[in-house]
Amino acid sequence: KNMSNNNLVVLKEEVGFVYDERMEEHEARYDHVEQPDRHKVCVEAMKRLGVTERCVQIKSRMATSEEILTGHSKEYAALLATSAGSSERYCRKLEEKYQHDVYFCENTHTAALLALGCTVEATIKVLDGTCRHACACVRPPGHHATCSKAMGFSFFNNVAISALLAANGVIPPLQQAKNKRRKVLVVDFDIHHGNGTQDMTYND
Repeated sequence: KNMSNNNLVVLKEEVGFVYDERMEEHEARYDHVEQPDRHKVCVEAMKRLGVTERCVQIKSRMATSEEILTGHSKEYAALLATSAGSSERYCRKLEEKYQHDVYFCENTHTAALLALGCTVEATIKVLDGTCRHACACVRPPGHHATCSKAMGFSFFNNVAISALLAANGVIPPLQQAKNKRRKVLVVDFDIHHGNGTQDMTYND
């Protein structure tokens, strides 16, 4: 049954789920708490319990430049892109720039693009009525990333950008009315303050 409520069309009560194993290729050269198993263990557990089978499978994708620039500066986005396929020596230089608050490898940029793209896509699938709820199982995390700085294992601010796109009517079904705004609630569960999410949305 189709229901319309403030331009949000709900077609199903199903839950969408999106992930991509390529995000596990973002890996430190040394022992680090932000490791591939953070993603791998979650996905394997959901598969073992049959959760993923009961979900609408959302196709993973990388974020677009337009989506990245919704929350980040051009200069910062360009700097992160230089890490793609880069040498270990160059990755070490980037880590020094950020005082080792994050680590880089040749696959970091791809993983970060996937984390943001999957989160945005999950948001789209809820807004266009494909599913009632959606879960994006992604890494690297994002809530510490500010407009122009990687921080606390975070590169692109996945949730903040998705929220801004939804609130400002940039993604379906509001793209025909970009001047119409929607309120979005971000609930951040973590022992650390989500400083990047706050900074990115504080004046919105």
